[in-house]
Amino acid sequence: MPRQAISAGEKSGQPGESIYDPTCGTGGMLISCLAEAKRRGGDTRTIGLYGQELITITAAIARMNLVIHGVSDFHIASGNTLADLRKVLLCTKRCDPQGSQKVIW
Repeated sequence: MPRQAISAGEKSGQPGESIYDPTCGTGGMLISCLAEAKRRGGDTRTIGLYGQELITITAAIARMNLVIHGVSDFHIASGNTLADLRKVLLCTKRCDPQGSQKVIW
């Protein structure tokens, strides 16, 4: 993912928001966004992290990476984002049925 996109995502991670990476790979952008929120002194417990990755083993590595970094509120789906974006979008609705969280793309 381009560094500019990651940088924009880092600036967006505010408490109460959800961050979604449609091509999350090993979860680096999600972790970077969380680290930036922590650096700014934000309450990272209320930030939801979501991603989708085509390659199943890479999605598993992303999950492991998030756990290693102490993240508990996340969902990484395996699947083709272009063909089935609904997987993660449905998860964000299940996790936040009232729509109270702002989702950052």
